Amino acid sequence: MYVRDPQGAYSARYRDLLVRDATLPVDARRTGYRLGPIEIYLAPGDQDDAIYVVAPSGAERWPRVDPMGLCA
Repeated sequence: MYVRDPQGAYSARYRDLLVRDATLPVDARRTGYRLGPIEIYLAPGDQDDAIYVVAPSGAERWPRVDPMGLCA
């Protein structure tokens, strides 16, 4: 699970790990997941830590939640 939490509602840790104006690493590759013009990328150098969400307006680095937390 990956989280975009700019307000820290889930956890301040994940708010601090979110990079809203990220630079896509040179080794990043498309995953094939997309919603219109928005695409998900993985970079082998940090694929266990984050995903990159890329839109026409720029890229964001969303941190991986580990261990995954669920809401009831």
